[in-house]
Parts: sequence; structure tokens; C-alpha cells
Amino acid sequence: MKKDDGTFSIVSYNSAVSAFTGVRTEDIGKLDWSKGYCTDIIEEDVPKMKAALDRLCKIGDTSGIDYKIHRNGSWMALSCTNTAVSRTPEGFVIQRIAFDITERTRLEELLSQLSFRDSLTGLFNRNKFNHMLDSRPEGNGMLGIAYLDINGLKAANDRFGHSYGDRLIKKTADIIRKYFKDGAYRIGGDEFVIIDSRLDERKFTERVAQLCRMMEENGIPVAAGLSWRCGKECSCKEQFEEADRLMYQDKEAFYDVRKRTDVKNRASDNPA
Repeated sequence: MKKDDGTFSIVSYNSAVSAFTGVRTEDIGKLDWSKGYCTDIIEEDVPKMKAALDRLCKIGDTSGIDYKIHRNGSWMALSCTNTAVSRTPEGFVIQRIAFDITERTRLEELLSQLSFRDSLTGLFNRNKFNHMLDSRPEGNGMLGIAYLDINGLKAANDRFGHSYGDRLIKKTADIIRKYFKDGAYRIGGDEFVIIDSRLDERKFTERVAQLCRMMEENGIPVAAGLSWRCGKECSCKEQFEEADRLMYQDKEAFYDVRKRTDVKNRASDNPA
């Protein structure tokens, strides 16, 4: 029941509630239902459950949501429909019908993971990156983007084989993950993008620099470009393009230095 004072109480229930919650049928009524749901609901689904209940304002109003509850150290997914079926002096009588959709939800999450995760590194893939570019709002908060590319990967593949190159890519991803647990993407063979909206400019720049030093220490030279903006200047697409340009400038500088070094070494090996 949805009471006029804003609280809820459970009026009646069937044995399925016991099966869902793992609580004995005779103890279901002892749970705290004052918020319209039991305490087993996972925290991130609480706002949408509250919103669904708030939409029930007159007889016949219906709201449906999918949510999860904690169950035996894991979770169970439920799909429910809430309907205001009658009015009493205390408030509205709400009928809730719920179905177990755990297996469907697990399959959907697995398919989503396969669709958005790179199979070699476990980072987000290009598909996820493109989706993020199309859906991310612009012009608010802070936004730092770094574009990284492994220098000399093709030469390493040619010399040592593609399995060696794959190990370099996986090692690169592992190092990126140490510094940026979330928001890391592998968008090409040896191309990685980091997107961060929590660090200020100094901290973001320092962390990317630390990451690049760690790469060098592990024998993985990388070219890097980064862009950081805040407020109305934030634009994921523009900043990605900016970081891309700066990365290629860094890569060209790397190969220019290598070329000059090779020329100098050949000259010293073949004195006039």
C-alpha cells in the first residue's frame, strides 16, 4: 500500500516473494517495506524504483521497471509492473507483479560485454568508443582525452612475429588499466584512447606522463597526445581530434630522432 504520508506497507504476498528474496514466507512481512521495496534491492536501482512508485498517483496508473536484488552473494534480476488498483482512506493499494529475468539479463550483459569489449585486452573497443562519442553530452564538467600509439609495433611484428606484438598490446593495456581503471579503449591495432572526467588538468597530465614513463620502462615506446578542457569548451569529438593530431606529431618526432640516430651511427661505422 502507498500511504498518503509517503510511506508504504505490505498488505499481502504469495510464496514467490519468498523464492525471490530467500526469506521464509512467514518472515516476509517482517521486512522493511516502508519505502515501497525491500532492502535487498541493489543501490543503483533504488532511484528508478522510487521514480516508478512516484508515478502512481491515481487508480489505474501503471509503471514497470527491471531491477536487481541481492541473492546468495550474487544477484537476481526481476521485471515488475506496479499498478494502483484501488483507493482506501489510508492511500492507494498497489499491485506488484514480478518475474524472474535473471538468465535473460545475464545473457544480455554477456552480449553487451562481447559487443563493447576488446577480446585481446579486455578494454573497451572501437564499437563502444563510437557509441560513447555519439551519446556523450558536451559543454559541461571536465574532460581529459589522451591518444596513445605504440611506436615500432609493425617492425616488432615483422621481426618477432604477431604473437610478440600481441603481448606488447596486452602489456600496454595492463599498464593503462593501472592508471586509468575506467574509460580506456583500444580503438585500433596499437591505438588506445583514455577518456577521463574526474581529474583536473594538472593531475590528468601528470598521470598520462607517469603512464608513458611506465611504458618506456617496460620497453614499450609510445607516442602520446592529450587534450583537456572544462565547462563549455568540453567536446569529446573535438578533443579526440586534437589528441589525435598531437599524438601524430609526437610519433613523427620519435621517428625523426631515430632516423637521425641511424644516420649518425652509420657515419661513425663508415668514417671517410
